[in-house]
Amino acid sequence: MGPVAFKSDYGVRTNWDTNAGNVGLGIGIVHFLEFAYRSNRGRYTVDYFYDHFKIRTKSSCNKTNLAGFGIFVDPSKTSDEAQRLRDHKGEANNFNVGMQLEYFPLNIRDFQAFSSRWDPFITAGFIMFLKTLK
Repeated sequence: MGPVAFKSDYGVRTNWDTNAGNVGLGIGIVHFLEFAYRSNRGRYTVDYFYDHFKIRTKSSCNKTNLAGFGIFVDPSKTSDEAQRLRDHKGEANNFNVGMQLEYFPLNIRDFQAFSSRWDPFITAGFIMFLKTLK
């Protein structure tokens, strides 16, 4: 749970005020299904899967109120375009769920027993992303 910086068409690109102003709140949960410590371990091929793979599921959502920031909406600007940009407000609501299979070339149990400080992994999966903009 924490802040989410949402980049969009609101404001000026690479502008600090835009990036800091369009921040919302997000919350998520991640679950790992790990097989390395199963008590009913079988053949070597199954043991290899247990020692090198995890399944990760995740769900998260965030909400951000959007507004224009930067030089084009500065109060000193008095044009109709500047006023329209100042009046342009929005809201982004995002929700995603996903599942991934993670492969660890090094043994998972060695890393968790602090035998190694480095544990690279490769992941593949899907994420379903739903968003609404107002």
